[in-house]
Amino acid sequence: MATMHMDIRSVSRSKGSSAVARAAYVSRGRLRDERRGITFDHRARGGLEHSEILLPTNVPRESADWALERGELWNRAEAAERRKDARVAREYIVSLPHELSAAKRLELAREFAQHIADRYGGAVDFAVHRAPQGGDPRNHHAHVLSTTREIGSAGLGAKTEVELPDEVRRERGLTRGGNEMRALRHHWADRVNEKLEEAGLDARIDARSAWERGSSQVPQPTLTRAMIELERAGGTSYAAERLREQHAARQQLMTEYARSSKAAAQVTAVESPAHEPTEAGPMAHADHAKAPERELTSDERQQRALERWREYTRAREAGLEQPTRRAPELARDHGAELEF
Repeated sequence: MATMHMDIRSVSRSKGSSAVARAAYVSRGRLRDERRGITFDHRARGGLEHSEILLPTNVPRESADWALERGELWNRAEAAERRKDARVAREYIVSLPHELSAAKRLELAREFAQHIADRYGGAVDFAVHRAPQGGDPRNHHAHVLSTTREIGSAGLGAKTEVELPDEVRRERGLTRGGNEMRALRHHWADRVNEKLEEAGLDARIDARSAWERGSSQVPQPTLTRAMIELERAGGTSYAAERLREQHAARQQLMTEYARSSKAAAQVTAVESPAHEPTEAGPMAHADHAKAPERELTSDERQQRALERWREYTRAREAGLEQPTRRAPELARDHGAELEF
């Protein structure tokens, strides 16, 4: 069935990455990195179904036609950065539903790539890949490679808003970067589900985290190819073992939190009847009839959920009675995500 997968990566010099090298891989082409004097050739890899460069719809094509040439675009992106640890590109890797036709998968990938270009104002180089030989034939996916600078008739300009640090984003009235990525995941899921519905298919994907879905399950850790090959050969990957240990700890944390939240909700339902009589009579509830509390932002919900979790763990470690969370508090915290 269709699965939700979006991997957002940085192409950064601090990691030894090159935008030209990544573009050559994504497009299965041959490009020369003029800054480093290295040629990257991935034409023999295969698996490419389509590749294309898109510009923001508000940028006249004739004024930025240089960006439609892959080598020119990514060498300019490299030349625009001066820092040795600069992020020169951002990549979004999304899983395409195998239930859709090849034409519909391409349409979905192109619409998402255009959304990235329009939302952030950069040039986007995207490609649709089929599953590698010997792999799962359902593994259709798209690579969306975006510049980190806005593109215009004069060339590459300022950094796109998604690349700005959170303090600058706050000054501009923007949400923090984590919320931006979450919104992008939900946008992708909505578009995928629309295509599946249009095709008359029952399959759907869900962009919500395990926490948002009320599940205690934690996604399995991602192992590198080197780790997998080492273990297949009979060796021991200590890095893979550490990842599994971290996953087990997170799974235990989520399980305990889900159990405590469920127990607290049950206690609240029993101890807090909807209308509790008091000696003061009905006027005693006048204060509660005031205007409802304003809706909390996602940042505030997340912070409140984390504070309550820390309160719970401190009480548990001290052997004290577990703090009870009231139903309104549970409702306000719905959708907040734990940070590990």
